[in-house]
Amino acid sequence: AQRYFDRYNRAKRALDAVPELIEEATQDLRYVEQLESDIDMAASWPEIDDVIRELRKMGLIDRDKKMRQIGGGNRTAPMRFTPDGYVIWLGRNSRQNEEVTFKKANPQDLWLHARDVAGAHVVIRDDGRRIPEELVEKAASVAAYYSKARDEASVIVDVTHIKYVKGIKGAGPGMVTYRNERTVTVTPQNEEVFEDGS
Repeated sequence: AQRYFDRYNRAKRALDAVPELIEEATQDLRYVEQLESDIDMAASWPEIDDVIRELRKMGLIDRDKKMRQIGGGNRTAPMRFTPDGYVIWLGRNSRQNEEVTFKKANPQDLWLHARDVAGAHVVIRDDGRRIPEELVEKAASVAAYYSKARDEASVIVDVTHIKYVKGIKGAGPGMVTYRNERTVTVTPQNEEVFEDGS
């Protein structure tokens, strides 16, 4: 009877750990989807090198194999735009997203991200002026373009303040949760949208 009781207790403890394991696996899957998006959007070898480094950290690529660094191992920087004097940051991969969201931005800055898909973090600096809705929509269209939804006719993009964006503990760089968002629906467009009429 004691042996059965011990087996029951071990099974019960294992069952109690299942929700946490599911949450961990879900976070890992979301991060792998983000890395897939990073590869799809990569425009240079250093951007590809960034993804390879992250896959190695996760243990998904053999650490012992020598990595061929065609780009010399340089790291790419987030893009910066200044339409009408407003500063806009665009992170095109998970490492750049982390930098844009947690190093370049201030709590009152606006943060944009395509809803429910892997993609770019876009930040509009709040310099005390009212941020025009037209600029928010342009930034949202760029966030949509640099996401897994870029081929859709219209994309829902979440907009919130940086102070409501939090990193997920134990998840990969650029993985966040957020709240107090509003949405805009836009057609994906690349960063050239900041040049026309801005």
